[in-house]
Amino acid sequence: MYRNGSDKELNALLDLFSDVEVIPFTLEDAKIASTVWAKLKTKGLTINDADIMISAVCIRCGERLMTLDRDFEKVKAVCDDLQLEILENR
Repeated sequence: MYRNGSDKELNALLDLFSDVEVIPFTLEDAKIASTVWAKLKTKGLTINDADIMISAVCIRCGERLMTLDRDFEKVKAVCDDLQLEILENR
């Protein structure tokens, strides 16, 4: 049994995520991420490295990033290539 929930809940999550495409982090993403990090630093802005890496993958793939996390607005402020949609927290 899954420690913090039921096997049924775990299986439901595994089923849900089984259809999700995992996009690997590439050398190109690392280059984009380092550029984004430098631009943020120049403006005195900081966010966690994972968010910068997520942004880099979205930029490279031309994918829209949909999130509740407003930290990504800082990336958008220094990188027009990020397609960002902040979702409402309900």
